[in-house]
Amino acid sequence: MTMNSTTAQATITIHTSVNTVWQALTDPQLVKQYMFGSTLVTDWKIGEPVLYRGEWEGKSYEDKGILLTFEPMRTIAMTFFSPASGLEDKPENYQKITYDIVPEGDSVQLTVTQENNKDEASASRSQENWQMILGEIKKLVEATA
Repeated sequence: MTMNSTTAQATITIHTSVNTVWQALTDPQLVKQYMFGSTLVTDWKIGEPVLYRGEWEGKSYEDKGILLTFEPMRTIAMTFFSPASGLEDKPENYQKITYDIVPEGDSVQLTVTQENNKDEASASRSQENWQMILGEIKKLVEATA
């Protein structure tokens, strides 16, 4: 994939199994622990909705997308739109988020790529946010390993 100034990418090495990382990405109870308390709602079927519902600063929200790729223990990709972006809910304002899992001996490399950020500053903020989220995933799964 070609990276550009509107693409954010973050990677972390987690000392655990691929299965444990996969569970952290797909189990709504685990997702809630590192994704700002959001409730993940999806059936993990290609072409179906992926929703993140929650409350932020006293206001309810629902971020949404469509599942594009679901390769167990390897890759998840989805479109993504958050009304908090301030952008109009139309296809060109959706981002693509991809989670890639690569085994490395007794560890796992987890990479998140977020494409179609509105500008370089937004991509930079997204990259920082993803690095923080990956750190939270690492703490969560290594604590239970």
